[in-house]
Amino acid sequence: MYPSIQVGKYLVSPLIRRDHGGRYIASVSIRSGHASMTQDRLMRFTPLFESAQAAVEFAKAEAFSYIRACALPVMPAWLRPQTAGTSHPSGHSFATN
Repeated sequence: MYPSIQVGKYLVSPLIRRDHGGRYIASVSIRSGHASMTQDRLMRFTPLFESAQAAVEFAKAEAFSYIRACALPVMPAWLRPQTAGTSHPSGHSFATN
């Protein structure tokens, strides 16, 4: 078992195991919330690794990437770039280059 890492409101726990061929398989648990409001996302990855440390580093990097993506603000649909010839919620059509 590898130590869990607290990242803001998330608890990141790398989970590593060996396959039948002796290579390492990486997974990670990303937990947030408390008591009955706890959420736990488990990610399992397809790459195999020659060392446990490489698998741990990969799992942590993927977890940190997921946490960063969750922290990004969501842009309202009407502010997102649209394809040419589509209309804006105001009803006006416009084209983009």
